[in-house]
Amino acid sequence: MANEKVIKNGNSSNKTPQKTKDGKITKSKNRKNPLSSPEDMKKSQKKFGGLSLEQVMIMTLPDRVKNELDILIIGINPSPLAAYRGHHYVGNNHMWACLYKSGMIDQELKAEDDEKLPDEYGIGFTTMVERTTPRQNDLAENEFFEGGQRLLMKIQHLKPKIAVFNGKKIYERFLKKVLGMKKVAFGFGRQPLLVPNTSTGMFVMPSTSAVCATYPAAVNKVPFFEDLKRWKDEISAQ
Repeated sequence: MANEKVIKNGNSSNKTPQKTKDGKITKSKNRKNPLSSPEDMKKSQKKFGGLSLEQVMIMTLPDRVKNELDILIIGINPSPLAAYRGHHYVGNNHMWACLYKSGMIDQELKAEDDEKLPDEYGIGFTTMVERTTPRQNDLAENEFFEGGQRLLMKIQHLKPKIAVFNGKKIYERFLKKVLGMKKVAFGFGRQPLLVPNTSTGMFVMPSTSAVCATYPAAVNKVPFFEDLKRWKDEISAQ
C-alpha cells in the first residue's frame, strides 16, 4: 500500500507538486509560518472575522455525537478555521462530497449542517486531540497520548458500531500511543481489531483533505466511503 501524504485541516506533512498549463512542475514557494512571531499571532485576520490567530487558537470545536452511533468519524485536531466557525470539515475538504456521493447521506450538506448528522444519519464527528493548532506538527507527543486516552474512553462510553479514523497517521498514533502496539500492519478499510472493551469495529480511510497527495480528488475517496456504508449495513442487519 502506498504511503499516504496528507495535509489535514491545514496541517501539512507533504505537498502536491503544482503544474503549469503546459504540464511543467513549478517551483514551490515557501509559505510563511503563521507562528513565526508573536506579532503575527496577534494580527487581525479577515477570515477570522477580525480576530487574531492567537485568539482563535484558544477556541475549541464541539463534538457532534450521541450514544450508539452507527459511525464515529475521528480527526486529529481542530484547525483554526474549524474552531472559529464551530463546525467540522470546513473549507477545502472532501468529507461532505464523499458522504453524499457514497449514499451515506441522501442530501448535499455542508459543514454548517454537521449538527444534523447524529440524529438524522447516525454519524458523529470528534477529534483525537482537542487543542486547536494551524498544523498537526504543532502538537506535542504527550498530547496524542492524553488525547488518545480520552478518545478511547469516549468510544467506550458512546459505543458506536464503527470508529472511523480519518487518515493513516491518526490510526497509527492511536494503536501505538493508546493500545501500545509497536508494529502496525496497515491497509485502508476495515481493520481486524475492535476498540478494547467494546464491540466497536475500526475502519481507516484516506484523509479527506483536498490536498491528500495519494487520493487527491473526492472521487478517489468515495469507494472507501462506499465500503464503510456496506459494513455499517451488514452490522445493522445482524
